[in-house]
Amino acid sequence: MKRELLIGIVAITAVGALIFGFFYLKGENLLSNNRSFHTTYQSVEGLVNASPIKISGYQVGVVTNLSINEDDPSLIDVTFIIEDPSINVPSNSVAILASDILGNKSIDLRLGSDSRMLESGDFILAQSQTDLNDMVNEQLLPLKLKTEELIATIDTTVETVKTIIGENTGNLNESFVGLRNAIGSFESMSNRLDTLIARQSSRVSIIFSNVASITDNLKKSNEAITNVIANAEMITDSLAMVDFAGTVGEAQNAIAQVNMVLDAINNGDGTLSQLLNDSTMYNNVNLMLDQATTLVENIQDHPNRYLQFAVFGSRDKGLRLDSRNERALRQFVKRDTLMNKWK
Repeated sequence: MKRELLIGIVAITAVGALIFGFFYLKGENLLSNNRSFHTTYQSVEGLVNASPIKISGYQVGVVTNLSINEDDPSLIDVTFIIEDPSINVPSNSVAILASDILGNKSIDLRLGSDSRMLESGDFILAQSQTDLNDMVNEQLLPLKLKTEELIATIDTTVETVKTIIGENTGNLNESFVGLRNAIGSFESMSNRLDTLIARQSSRVSIIFSNVASITDNLKKSNEAITNVIANAEMITDSLAMVDFAGTVGEAQNAIAQVNMVLDAINNGDGTLSQLLNDSTMYNNVNLMLDQATTLVENIQDHPNRYLQFAVFGSRDKGLRLDSRNERALRQFVKRDTLMNKWK
């Protein structure tokens, strides 16, 4: 009797453990107060029972069941549980089907802000996140198209080059021959240049020596050059201090006075003005000079007609002059005689 009871207890314990393990492997804990929720996706590839339910990366539950929707076979119903009883799920929360870089699927629960909370067994909105393959394909598709266009362009270019080379083989050969000749000419010119430099190396050395001497002289004359520059600066400073405006004003005043004098000469009644503007006075002066010249010549030729001196009390004849006028007349005749000699 005791043996049969023991066998029954062991059998019941084994069956209970088997059932508990079965649900545990499914992600359900029969001893906990879990809340279950339902959602629907168009595709659940990679999502399996016991896939994690996460809130901000922290696991709060697992997927417990996947099944085809009875009303629309293209949809998949997903049941999951939240094990933490302290987590409240607002009614506007969203269950996002997410995938990591390795392709492992999970449901990312984004809690809403509604004040009404969902109860166990309620339906929660679903949303699918683009997985890594889709993102890679989306990013690589434009690159793939560009690469295909580039390959097509390269093919066209290669065919064009082949056609050109096939039609112009002779011209290309001539071009290569010309290029070879040009390279040879360049080498010959380079050799000549090397020879010329080698021959003229002494002159080049002399030129560099002269340049060095010039620079040395400039260095030695640096002080003199500095003094010249300083003197130039002093001159420019002195010129800057000169009152050019006053000088120009004085010059203008002097020019104005000269203009006034010239206007007085041109328009006045003085002797100088009449001499310049009136020909009568000029003619009279010329006539007087001619008469004076004739008189002087006559005096020189016949001095006795004009100058007679009494000898032994004889009576004076001719023009009588006092001592002062006689002395002046003699000086005038002497000066005119000298001028005639110089002429």
